[in-house]
Amino acid sequence: MKRTCLLVFLLFVGLTASANAAVTYELFFRSPGLTEQNNAFVLTMPGERFTPVDILIREITTGTDVGVLATENISSFNFSASATGGDGFFDSLVADGSGGFGTNPQPGGGTFSFFAFGPGFGSPGKASTLVSPGVREVRLGTFNLIAPTIGSTTFDVVRGNNDPGDIGTFQTPGLSNVSDATGGFFREGRITLTAIAVPEPSSVILLGMATVLGCVWRRRRSSGRSIAA
Repeated sequence: MKRTCLLVFLLFVGLTASANAAVTYELFFRSPGLTEQNNAFVLTMPGERFTPVDILIREITTGTDVGVLATENISSFNFSASATGGDGFFDSLVADGSGGFGTNPQPGGGTFSFFAFGPGFGSPGKASTLVSPGVREVRLGTFNLIAPTIGSTTFDVVRGNNDPGDIGTFQTPGLSNVSDATGGFFREGRITLTAIAVPEPSSVILLGMATVLGCVWRRRRSSGRSIAA
């Protein structure tokens, strides 16, 4: 009876660990002004400029599953950047070509890509950096983000063809296949910048004058009460 209970307990623990195991990939942005963001809403000054903003991919492994970036280098990727809403925009989009060759977009374009032939050809691909247990990241490129002067602008970085082959390693052609097979997911990069309304100079002057007049009136009224007393 005790042996049966022990076997049931071990089976339960094993199933629980398997259920919680997953490999997840996410694109995110990092810069001194924005810190680290993904799927975030940020309040900014009208037209505020953030430069440079790094575009990175992160691999997160949980449970018993093992990711691929610990032992494999990224051999290719293809992503598209876009800006929608308001008058915000991005510029200077550049693919990180370290470990291979980066292809940058034409002026006004948003597609950037990378490819490597392999270590034997002097292009070993892009190696990942371990940032914490189970978490590795790779820098893909950079761009500048310019906040709207009014309203909100949403910036997206997504897989160019929405295809597993849009990013992969020499041994694993599609990273999203890994996340799908382990019950994880692939999260695209998104950030929304919203301009804070700034009072017009004339409004600030009027507000200041009203404040001064109010103080003078209160002071005179207080002085009148003191004399009457």
